[in-house]
Amino acid sequence: MSKHAKRLGYDGVVLLLDVLILWPASHSADIAFVQLEGRKLAKLVEAQTSDRPVPIISFVARQRDLGTGLRGAPENGSAPG
Repeated sequence: MSKHAKRLGYDGVVLLLDVLILWPASHSADIAFVQLEGRKLAKLVEAQTSDRPVPIISFVARQRDLGTGLRGAPENGSAPG
Protein backbone atom coordinates (compact mmCIF):
# COMPACT_ATOMS: atom_id res chain seq x y z
CA MET A 1 0.00 0.00 0.00
CA SER A 2 2.82 2.36 0.89
CA LYS A 3 4.70 1.66 -2.35
CA HIS A 4 1.55 2.16 -4.41
CA ALA A 5 0.79 5.48 -2.70
CA LYS A 6 4.35 6.67 -3.39
CA ARG A 7 4.06 5.75 -7.08
CA LEU A 8 0.88 7.82 -7.24
CA GLY A 9 2.73 10.80 -5.77
CA TYR A 10 1.21 10.78 -2.25
CA ASP A 11 3.22 11.75 0.85
CA GLY A 12 1.42 9.29 3.15
CA VAL A 13 -1.59 7.05 3.70
CA VAL A 14 -4.19 7.81 6.38
CA LEU A 15 -6.53 5.03 7.52
CA LEU A 16 -9.72 5.91 9.42
CA LEU A 17 -10.73 2.63 11.06
CA ASP A 18 -14.17 2.85 12.63
CA VAL A 19 -15.07 -0.70 13.66
CA LEU A 20 -11.61 -2.16 14.16
CA ILE A 21 -12.32 -3.12 17.79
CA LEU A 22 -16.01 -4.05 17.51
CA TRP A 23 -15.57 -6.32 14.50
CA PRO A 24 -13.20 -8.89 16.09
CA ALA A 25 -14.85 -8.48 19.51
CA SER A 26 -18.18 -9.58 18.02
CA HIS A 27 -16.48 -12.85 16.95
CA SER A 28 -14.44 -13.39 20.13
CA ALA A 29 -15.96 -16.82 20.79
CA ASP A 30 -14.59 -18.12 17.47
CA ILE A 31 -10.90 -18.70 18.23
CA ALA A 32 -10.03 -19.65 14.63
CA PHE A 33 -11.57 -16.40 13.36
CA VAL A 34 -9.72 -14.29 15.93
CA GLN A 35 -6.38 -15.94 15.13
CA LEU A 36 -6.80 -15.55 11.38
CA GLU A 37 -8.06 -11.98 11.42
CA GLY A 38 -5.73 -10.93 14.24
CA ARG A 39 -2.74 -11.63 12.01
CA LYS A 40 -4.23 -9.34 9.37
CA LEU A 41 -4.79 -6.55 11.90
CA ALA A 42 -1.20 -6.81 13.09
CA LYS A 43 -0.02 -6.01 9.57
CA LEU A 44 -1.58 -2.55 9.93
CA VAL A 45 0.82 -1.87 12.79
CA GLU A 46 3.87 -4.07 12.24
CA ALA A 47 5.62 -4.01 8.89
CA GLN A 48 7.83 -6.89 7.81
CA THR A 49 10.36 -4.26 6.74
CA SER A 50 10.78 -0.79 8.15
CA ASP A 51 11.56 0.95 4.87
CA ARG A 52 8.10 2.11 3.83
CA PRO A 53 8.27 4.67 1.02
CA VAL A 54 5.56 6.78 2.68
CA PRO A 55 4.17 6.52 6.22
CA ILE A 56 0.89 4.76 7.01
CA ILE A 57 -1.05 6.55 9.75
CA SER A 58 -4.04 4.88 11.42
CA PHE A 59 -6.79 6.56 13.43
CA VAL A 60 -8.92 4.03 15.32
CA ALA A 61 -12.31 5.20 16.60
CA ARG A 62 -13.25 4.32 20.16
CA GLN A 63 -16.77 2.90 20.17
CA ARG A 64 -17.03 2.23 23.89
CA ASP A 65 -14.98 1.96 27.06
CA LEU A 66 -13.53 -1.51 26.99
CA GLY A 67 -13.67 -3.44 30.24
CA THR A 68 -16.78 -1.77 31.66
CA GLY A 69 -19.77 -3.78 32.83
CA LEU A 70 -22.29 -2.05 30.55
CA ARG A 71 -22.02 -2.14 26.79
CA GLY A 72 -21.31 1.33 25.46
CA ALA A 73 -21.57 3.06 28.83
CA PRO A 74 -18.78 5.42 29.92
CA GLU A 75 -17.20 4.51 33.27
CA ASN A 76 -18.09 7.78 34.98
CA GLY A 77 -21.70 7.83 33.75
CA SER A 78 -21.29 10.94 31.64
CA ALA A 79 -21.83 11.22 27.93
CA PRO A 80 -18.79 10.47 25.79
CA GLY A 81 -17.01 13.59 24.62
